[in-house]
Amino acid sequence: MTADLDGLIEQFPEIHPGNYSEDDAIALNNWGIDAVAALIQLREENARLNDECERERMRLTACGVAALGYHKDGDSIHPDYESASLSDVHQLTAKLERAEAEVARLKERLEAQFKRLTSMDGLLANAESRIAALEAERDCANDRADTHLADAYSMRNQRDALDKEQK
Repeated sequence: MTADLDGLIEQFPEIHPGNYSEDDAIALNNWGIDAVAALIQLREENARLNDECERERMRLTACGVAALGYHKDGDSIHPDYESASLSDVHQLTAKLERAEAEVARLKERLEAQFKRLTSMDGLLANAESRIAALEAERDCANDRADTHLADAYSMRNQRDALDKEQK
């Protein structure tokens, strides 16, 4: 836009008082002076807006850099690039980092508990196997005891029968 303003100023015709009445020449000169002043003002405003636009681009870039984690709250930054949005990004990245740390801590805890449960499953399987073996031994012992008891009853019955015969 600056080039357009420069070209417009250069194209402004030079006023020759001989072609106009004195009042017309004064009016045209005043208009020209006002037009040039307005163009200069527009050029200055354009430069100010370009600077502001560049500052906002840099603020946006700072937010992007902070969002990627390459700039932390408290790191040095040019004051022109500080903004409420950058502060918000810093707060959100700090919150994200805390959440990620908590997730990592809980994941470690879960893995430890899983190992413990896996170990307990092994112990439980061993205990169940041992219980089954003991039950089998008990059943075998009961069977032997039943056999011995049956033998004892049989012997007593034989003895009782012999005692009867002898009387």
